[in-house]
Amino acid sequence: MTLIKKSSTMKIIHFLFYFMYPVTSGCALLFNSSIYSQTANLTFERITTKDGLSHSTVSYIIQDKKGFMWFATFDGINRYDGYSFKIYRHIENDSSSLSDNGSFFLYEDNDGYIWVINNANAGLDKFDPETETFAHFRHNPEDSTSISSNVIFSINQDRSGNIWICTDNALNLIVNKRFNNKTVTCFKRFYNTTNTLPFTNTYENDNGKLLLFADYLYYFDRKNNKILKTDVVLTNSNIVSVTKDAEGYLWITSDLNGIIKLFYNKKTDRYERADPGKVNVTPNNRNYILIDNKDRIWIATESKGLFQYIGKEDRLINFINNKTDPISISDNTIYSLYIDRSGVLWIGTFSQ
Repeated sequence: MTLIKKSSTMKIIHFLFYFMYPVTSGCALLFNSSIYSQTANLTFERITTKDGLSHSTVSYIIQDKKGFMWFATFDGINRYDGYSFKIYRHIENDSSSLSDNGSFFLYEDNDGYIWVINNANAGLDKFDPETETFAHFRHNPEDSTSISSNVIFSINQDRSGNIWICTDNALNLIVNKRFNNKTVTCFKRFYNTTNTLPFTNTYENDNGKLLLFADYLYYFDRKNNKILKTDVVLTNSNIVSVTKDAEGYLWITSDLNGIIKLFYNKKTDRYERADPGKVNVTPNNRNYILIDNKDRIWIATESKGLFQYIGKEDRLINFINNKTDPISISDNTIYSLYIDRSGVLWIGTFSQ
């Protein structure tokens, strides 16, 4: 389905609380050479609370299997069909509603359920799109099969269908068990005894290894159910995003220390630090990174707007807010980026 109609002028539409709508594979002219030299060719169209969005700060964006766009905001989560919004909020005394309105992370699993992490450290929510209800998973100190903590950083699913959750005290694996002809969601915990900082993100590489990110790079040994530490130093701050480029480099962003680049050495079967170069535009700040199908790198920053990195030219283009220009990017603080299945890049920003 077309969520936003493409313009005949091939303009980039920004739908941030806006978000941005560039990079469409159907619009070849979007990224021809003239765009690299003339940033004025890129315009931004904003969708805000006036259009039905529940809050003007969008912290996370995904597209579900049915084509709906989902936005985590500071006032509930929003489902968007390209024309209108449906908003899911916390409702007092309704146990099937969202736990807290301040959401910052969304993830759709292979079965179409949407997992929600909120800002209130209120555990984990699971949204059933068929019943439009939320199930809640919270730590219970009396139950060793409950999630290990209500402070949650990320959730990811590997190619085998395993769902991994990073909390502030353990790596959790969801294990569904049958009791009295009912499926019960349980959590298997893996504690890391080698460090004091929590894992804040996971990533399955091309070899099927599950990478864990904390102050160092770790692996999860699936055969022995053990956590293994490498000598690759990362950062003391939370990992925000992990993505791989066409050359196999891993680009890792953090919430305080910019961007880290890792190279996989096939001869030694290990990762090594590499120089991120110009891509590390704000080394002492939060970044979010995304790579499109043309291997263009988009960098969202917390204070300096949006950057596009052109690797062949080793050049950056910066898009910043101009208060006198209604078609400029709406805010210089950007929390999230997402490319949908039609090739559209959406940008979620902060707004006062």
